[in-house]
Amino acid sequence: MGTELKISMRMQNRVPVRQSFVRLVRALASAPVKLDCWGSVSWYNHEKASCRRVELLKTGCAPEEIAATIEHSTELNNTIDMMRGELSTDATWLLNTGATSLCLNAWTLGIYTRPVELLDGHIEVWLPRIGSFMEPANQAKDSHLIEENLELLIQLLVALIDSLAPATLSVFAGDGMHHPLNANAIWFPNHNAILEQLAFIALLSHEGCPDWKLAPLALPECANDRWAFHEWRNEMQRHHLWQRLSSNIGKYSSVTNDTIDQVLATHKFDVYHIGEGLLLFNYPYLVNGFVDDFFLTLLETTLSS
Repeated sequence: MGTELKISMRMQNRVPVRQSFVRLVRALASAPVKLDCWGSVSWYNHEKASCRRVELLKTGCAPEEIAATIEHSTELNNTIDMMRGELSTDATWLLNTGATSLCLNAWTLGIYTRPVELLDGHIEVWLPRIGSFMEPANQAKDSHLIEENLELLIQLLVALIDSLAPATLSVFAGDGMHHPLNANAIWFPNHNAILEQLAFIALLSHEGCPDWKLAPLALPECANDRWAFHEWRNEMQRHHLWQRLSSNIGKYSSVTNDTIDQVLATHKFDVYHIGEGLLLFNYPYLVNGFVDDFFLTLLETTLSS
């Protein structure tokens, strides 16, 4: 079973990957992350199939100092396609997760096909372990610690959204294809972003993603696919999700802003407003649930209206 958590962001504009990476590092300055040691940074040129890695080994650095080091490095140039940074953080930020590191990834627009870009985004923050973000088995013993962790995680999401203004931000935990139905949380800057995500679900339902060997989600062969519909769902849950999706996805283009407003007005879903946008997740245990019911309810509301 996968134990990692990924915060994936898709950006709106094409910028050099080093600029994206520096913006990501600077975004941590307003997040509840105390940097202790920056380990290394590596970069990749897709066309030349070349990779470089530099050990920075800086201790006690503020995000701005790390960003400036990367920004002014003579080792880097604007032709690179991908960057990865590994850093350790103050262990108290993650409380009892046992994870004391973060990994930051950024890659340029256009080096992958559009379905892959929509699945994987362009900027990513990766945490290796999620145990202390999960709903505890012993509520009386651990629940307050988990809730504190989750509040810090939400603060991190808000800081990334405020600093980077991504087209979308999605949280994924465990093993499963990174599409909206498997997301644990999604941020939408506006209603149009919700409609775009729904159209993407329709694309995956009808065409799949050949680059990732993902069959069309609406096909019967996907009904119990642990990769397509996530390993954390049991067989009955995966089949129920597939059934609702395959029965209703054909009407996705009928969903409108009014449909979204109607569904949100039911207060069935947990929403955290950030500016004009909204962060959708299951409160209080964000990591334990998925947001698939929101999209399926939009489709079913259209069918019943």
